Amino acid sequence: MYDILADKENIEAHQLMSKDKALMAFPILTQEGRAGAMAYHHGQHNATRMNMALAKTAVQQGATIA
Repeated sequence: MYDILADKENIEAHQLMSKDKALMAFPILTQEGRAGAMAYHHGQHNATRMNMALAKTAVQQGATIA
């Protein structure tokens, strides 16, 4: 379900990692009781672009921007 909502064109699918691969990727993890790990990828956006669009919309709706 997570991957379906993530839109595979823009975000990499989750990845099941073996214990060895997880410990290589994330050395801070403890080895004890570790069977593996699951890696999820999250989207990114251009915060500057979003903030400018928000400010423009606010001005269009009557806000004063300082």
